[in-house]
Amino acid sequence: MNGIDPTNVFALLSTGISTADAISQDARLPAADCAAAARLRDALRAWKAVAYAFRDWQPPAPEKK
Repeated sequence: MNGIDPTNVFALLSTGISTADAISQDARLPAADCAAAARLRDALRAWKAVAYAFRDWQPPAPEKK
C-alpha cells in the first residue's frame, strides 16, 4: 500500500477490496482461502459508501504546548 495516505479510509478500503478480490480469484490457493478472501472483500464493500464520506478527513493538528 505504498503511496496511499494512511488517513484516507476510502483509499485504504479500496485497496483492501482490490487485494481481497485478487486473492479470491487466485487458482493457486486452496478453495477455503479463496472463499475467505471473497467474504472479506464483500464485507469491505459494505463499508465503502460510508468511507467515501470521510475521504477528505484529516486528523487534527497536534496541540502546541
